[in-house]
Amino acid sequence: EDLPGFLKSLTFKVTCAGSDAAIATRQKIIDEFPKETGVAVEFLPGAFTQDLVVNFRTEFNDGKKWLQMPVEMLEKFPLYGRKDEIVDQFEFACEPAELLHPGNGKPCVYSQEKGDCYPNINAWEDPTHSYARLITVNWWFKTLFSVLSNAALTYSDLYSNFIFAAGLFAAAPSHHGESIPTEANAIAGDYKYNFLITFVGLELYNVWQCIQQAQIEWDLSQNHAGDLLKVKSAGQRFKTFLAMWTFNFVQVPTIAKNLVVTLHPQTNVQGKAAVKANGARMWLVGWASEEQYRCDDQASLHKLFPGILLSRFALTAIKIYLAHRMGNLENLFLAASGIVLWPMQMWAFIKLLRDRDGYRALLVKQATTLGLDPTSLTRTEERARSPEERGLVKNWKMHFEHYEDLEQFSRAKDAAAKSFWVVLGILTACNFGMDIFLFIYRALSDVHEKHVQVQSQDGVQI
Repeated sequence: EDLPGFLKSLTFKVTCAGSDAAIATRQKIIDEFPKETGVAVEFLPGAFTQDLVVNFRTEFNDGKKWLQMPVEMLEKFPLYGRKDEIVDQFEFACEPAELLHPGNGKPCVYSQEKGDCYPNINAWEDPTHSYARLITVNWWFKTLFSVLSNAALTYSDLYSNFIFAAGLFAAAPSHHGESIPTEANAIAGDYKYNFLITFVGLELYNVWQCIQQAQIEWDLSQNHAGDLLKVKSAGQRFKTFLAMWTFNFVQVPTIAKNLVVTLHPQTNVQGKAAVKANGARMWLVGWASEEQYRCDDQASLHKLFPGILLSRFALTAIKIYLAHRMGNLENLFLAASGIVLWPMQMWAFIKLLRDRDGYRALLVKQATTLGLDPTSLTRTEERARSPEERGLVKNWKMHFEHYEDLEQFSRAKDAAAKSFWVVLGILTACNFGMDIFLFIYRALSDVHEKHVQVQSQDGVQI
């Protein structure tokens, strides 16, 4: 009653004789103080408290199991798995169930309890399971290393293409002042034009795709989610957009570039918990399934991969072929980055398409559980009211914006957009057109040369 009027809250510390007394005192304060005073009380753990979990969303009582991170899981989640390796991911049980594993011809029945954790996410595939990531400093270092390595290889491949193209068109001056084609220029022949057309065309397509995706992320972050502060300075706007474009160009994972948003506790439906265990600080972040996590982590890459893979495959193949023709190992080294990147990115693309199909099936199931229509995005968006329903619509539009009906999904159509096939057709036509043009040009040149020789012979006879 004697507190100043401007003081909205008061923090105090209670010292107790032991841990049992501390727990009892804390519970008594939280239960009885509000009843007697009408003042809300919250417990704030000390800064040096060990083995602490601050959970921001425990569970919902409406059957939406993908939105919860139960207390039982927080008491059991593993830090180390097989061979004492740090756990980065695991599945956990949202409710008790009887699990049946086929085994090696001997079915195994396991009675799971709520909160049971499974570091091997492929051991059990059950609808009662959700997925969580353990975000540690160790994981962050590995992610940064992977991102920087991939960016270095990407720019190395781009640089090698420029160097190789310049070498194909290079010419050395002779003593008579005329330009003599270099060995690479002479051996490449007409292939150098095909290389240049393919290189420039596909790189421009990839740049345009990255600009489009950066603009979509800009609009979503600034106008809808509100995670990107409004930028008034033109210089800051350019730097921010350039960074977003670069992240797409070198395929930076979403969880790495949006770590501030990923770890922020104030979200509509996603379960999160701040953890301090074994003297280390870390985060637990939940998803409905591992497919949803991987789709979120590689959002938009299914649009970028077709152009990147085609460009890398075609240009690397031409570089290897011409290096073989020239018998020059130096030119073969220019293809090294493409040889390393292409198989890795192709495998990542195949897995992403499989994950998108699995995530699409999960969205259909969630829409049905929420009483929404998975066959119409328009009707679902009109009926979405609760945070869970709006979150589902957001995920639908972010990952499957071109699918009005999720049940009409096709993995073949999902593999490449129409714009990719249009660009592929244009480049094919340009390459054939260049070959036809060079054929006609050489034919006319031969005719002209023969005509000049005839005129020269006639002049000699005169």
